[in-house]
Amino acid sequence: MEEEKKEEESYDFNFTEAMMEELHMEGKLEVRINEKNVTLTFNKEDEEIIEDKSNDEMIIAMLDDELDEYIDKLTNSIKEL
Repeated sequence: MEEEKKEEESYDFNFTEAMMEELHMEGKLEVRINEKNVTLTFNKEDEEIIEDKSNDEMIIAMLDDELDEYIDKLTNSIKEL
């Protein structure tokens, strides 16, 4: 009997993209599930942001090389006109 009660109380909820955005931006989302109001909260202050800057110099160098190639191709195209 206890197991049946647990199954009756369980509920799967799928967030829409708009709901996720509201929760993330507002820190709170109110939804109605099975005639019950449920408030979900998200504390932004506890969110830990980790920035990995170990590859920054390599990425900048790669982007510089790609930009140089693009400028060379563009210059050659203009010369051909």
